[in-house]
Amino acid sequence: MMKTNRTTIFLGLLIFTFSIFTQVSTFGQQWLNPKDNNPPTDLFAEVVDQNDVNLFWTQPSSGGSAYLHWDSGENYTSFGNFLQPVEHDYATKYDPEHIAAYDGWTITTMRFYVTVPIASIKLKIWTGPNATEFHSQDVPTYNINSWTEITLDTPITIDASTQLWAGLNIDMPVPGPVMGADEGPAISGYGDLFRFNGVWDNGGLNWNIQIQVEEPALPTVLHWDNGDNLNQFGNFLQPAEYDFASKWDPEHISAYDGWTINKVRVILSNPAATVKLKIWTGQEATEIYSQDVTGIVVNDWTEITLDTPQTIDASTQLWVGLNVDMPFPGVVMGCDLGPAIDGFGDMYRFNGTWYSDFDYNWNIQFEVEDLNLRGVDGLLGYNIYRDDIKLNEDTWGSTSYVDENMLNGTYDYHVTAIYDEGESEPSNTVEVVVAQPVIAYADSMALVDIYNNCGGSGWSINTLWLEGPVSEWYGVTTTGTRVTQLWLHSRGVSGDIPTSVGDLTALKKLHLESNGGLNSIPESIGDCQALEELWLGWTPITVIPESLGSLSNLIQLHLGQMVNPLGTLPESLCELESLEWFALGTSGLDSLPRNFGNLTTVKSCFL
Repeated sequence: MMKTNRTTIFLGLLIFTFSIFTQVSTFGQQWLNPKDNNPPTDLFAEVVDQNDVNLFWTQPSSGGSAYLHWDSGENYTSFGNFLQPVEHDYATKYDPEHIAAYDGWTITTMRFYVTVPIASIKLKIWTGPNATEFHSQDVPTYNINSWTEITLDTPITIDASTQLWAGLNIDMPVPGPVMGADEGPAISGYGDLFRFNGVWDNGGLNWNIQIQVEEPALPTVLHWDNGDNLNQFGNFLQPAEYDFASKWDPEHISAYDGWTINKVRVILSNPAATVKLKIWTGQEATEIYSQDVTGIVVNDWTEITLDTPQTIDASTQLWVGLNVDMPFPGVVMGCDLGPAIDGFGDMYRFNGTWYSDFDYNWNIQFEVEDLNLRGVDGLLGYNIYRDDIKLNEDTWGSTSYVDENMLNGTYDYHVTAIYDEGESEPSNTVEVVVAQPVIAYADSMALVDIYNNCGGSGWSINTLWLEGPVSEWYGVTTTGTRVTQLWLHSRGVSGDIPTSVGDLTALKKLHLESNGGLNSIPESIGDCQALEELWLGWTPITVIPESLGSLSNLIQLHLGQMVNPLGTLPESLCELESLEWFALGTSGLDSLPRNFGNLTTVKSCFL
């Protein structure tokens, strides 16, 4: 008898171990299908507010599916008992390190290959080191000498903290081979396991057993804000009820037609408000859903799960937001610092009328989910490119993006998907032409005068003033070639408003309130015949121009909470034929004009 020394035994074990490791390393790749790093699709662009480019796209087609298996995918032979009828369990086994990438995924389908038609077969899933049965399902019919694919009655969630076994229980009424296998060599202890009389053993071949695993669906978050809470909106004068909404036109949500809205998240700054979640549809914002909101997290995101998920109909407008009833004056609705996606991210309703004149986007976001769409394996987010230059610093998590303040010109955009394995090929490319009108010379010069005469270099916010296009000067809104809104409230405006303000003949809204250094308004303000809102409260102005009485389109006039007493008002104010809202509280008036009663159009007056 040949002697075997310890060195020989050690070398033999080392070679055997290396052989097994090599098999697992080489053939183990068979069950990890390469990921499809698909690009985003359906990139769509539109220009809003004259020079903001809104981009929308659809997430990549699902790559979140894989077949796990140890076999080569080919049937070479079959296995069974040639001596007697017998019942076997056949299994493929996966250790935690094999399935770590699929933790939380679901097993939805099993396919296998058998060679005789008379066996009784059950699909089986076991877990743990001792193969504890977790799922069993009868297989009433199956194919012979070809693949049979079975959908699990109940998808099984993978727990990658323990072993997973997937296979078949086969009861053969006669002797003979039944279980299909490849040519080998076997991934021993993983691809070739079978159980007979309660004992697991290795069969020497890899069974033709494969399981399909799918990544759970991932929700998409739709929003117009930038995700940061930087300001709040409310009514400082009186208790008020508002509807705040994020509005979406059909072209914005066409990729989500038939998806469901499951959650809405918002930021509110006041715990005293009574709040309802609202969903409206159509051009007129017809209410289709309402839900009371409790447990508001002040100055942080409050997440609301819908009691009844709502299906998106992309053939019409979608509005998602809140009804907020404030029992006393104050701010309540959180927002970013803008600029607003005008008419979409900044919609609010007061006294039955919708407005979009606040240059910020509400902190309103909502999750949409396609219950039939799998998530995308390894998808981390997106990169957005303009003329092949990446715009985002960090990986972008949403399927929409706003490229703000673009100069006139032609631009090409595309988007890529970022995966844990790298970046996808680009999406389709869209060409965008930005051609904002040149602002009327008189309008732009009037703004320059206001900036120079009223301490513009020291304003708290003067972004792009005298630098970028007039339409991008902070607080300025333009329509076509004209300036239509000027929001300079709480900005540190000082001195005297120049006479050239009268050249802003298309101006509809002028807000100068809460500027403690503002001294006077010129008589030329009467030339601003389009003016509908004029707010001068919380300023030290003491003389109100007589020409204000000629503003036939003025609807709102705020002369309340003045720093210095006004004393008297010009009698001409009693000729304001369109005035509906008049604030005079704490204005230091000695008396009202003699014909104050002629203001018959006024609906709200604060004295």
